[in-house]
Amino acid sequence: MFLKILMLVSGLRAADAPTSLDSLLSRIPAGNPEVQAALAEADRAEADALSSASWPAPVLSAELMRIPAPSMNLGGYGRRRFELSQDLPFFGRASAAGKVAAHESEFKRAVAKQVLEDKILEARNAYYAWMAVEIRATALRESLASFRALAEVSAKRARFGNLDSMGQMMDSMIRAQASDMESMLPELKQEGRMAQSRLNALMGTDPGSALPAPSVALQDLMALNAPSEEEVWKAALRSNPQIKAAEHEVLHAASAAGLAKSGWLPDLMFEAGFEQDRDGGMQEASLKAGISLPWLWYSKQSGMSRAAQEDLRVAEAAKQKVTLALREELREHQGGLGASVAALKIAALATLPLAEKAQRQALAGFRAGGIGADQSMQALMAAWRAADRVGVLAGQAGAQWAGLQHLMAEYSSRSKELGHGHD
Repeated sequence: MFLKILMLVSGLRAADAPTSLDSLLSRIPAGNPEVQAALAEADRAEADALSSASWPAPVLSAELMRIPAPSMNLGGYGRRRFELSQDLPFFGRASAAGKVAAHESEFKRAVAKQVLEDKILEARNAYYAWMAVEIRATALRESLASFRALAEVSAKRARFGNLDSMGQMMDSMIRAQASDMESMLPELKQEGRMAQSRLNALMGTDPGSALPAPSVALQDLMALNAPSEEEVWKAALRSNPQIKAAEHEVLHAASAAGLAKSGWLPDLMFEAGFEQDRDGGMQEASLKAGISLPWLWYSKQSGMSRAAQEDLRVAEAAKQKVTLALREELREHQGGLGASVAALKIAALATLPLAEKAQRQALAGFRAGGIGADQSMQALMAAWRAADRVGVLAGQAGAQWAGLQHLMAEYSSRSKELGHGHD
């Protein structure tokens, strides 16, 4: 049984080529609609940033004067005027607005990377859960075959009247246990189907599409070494999109506070005009300059500035919250991976081989009549529980490793799909 489990999780099944995790993950950026929507949001914010630092468009206007009333005959006007006006924000305000938009764009880009990393984590968890189900289902089928072999020997003895009342009871218990184990197979099969459906949905394909068995070597899981907390945290500070989004949110709020403060400074207005009689007679030109007086309405500008400062405090607190949550998550996954791998090594390399040896001895002893049905049944149950635990621990180790990779933003840090302009 142990060899079959190793073959299963190593992807050595003869039916189809196994499904590697990397091959599934590579299809998520282009296929997942949530990732594509987040990318579009980031691209839109980037386009908005290009125009945010621009001056307002100049205004060219034409005016006809001395139009006869009440006929409003436009052709009978007596004088015409042309004007060109330009509103100018105070020096540096347009640049400040550009910084606000630029940080908003970077925030959206980090959010898009976070969406991708979240989907990658979902896919990894589904993949490792599917792998665990495959191991557990194989262990269950093998144990069921052993119980049926035990039941067959017991049934032969019953036919020849070689069972006392205790033996008859054990015969019923063996067959009941075999029946109970058989009822578990459809449940495990459904768990596997749901994991495959989730993987297909994450890739943007039909959830009902069939996927070959997962390809994960149990030896590779047992060889996983949890990076130190310092190593993981350095990688998280360098690449984690949640941290990057929080940082850009603080920078965005700080830029917005600076922009709000610049509201105390006046805007400027310039206007040039030209007038002429209809017959080409009297001509006049004019120049006009204006300045806004924002300090006259103190309460409005004061309120806007104060609100922007409070937004900055909120962003700084949110960044601290994200940092603390990720540090807590780091300790959970880093410690969890070490514990799961250590337990998996014991279960797979020590407990399971011994339990299988005891199972073989129990079956041989029961056939020879030297071991009773109750002891044989206990040995078979122990072997099944040991093999099932290998599957559970393999799934846990995979999930903890996926959690660490998610913290380090391992996929998006090496992926080009979410760079600026999708380069």
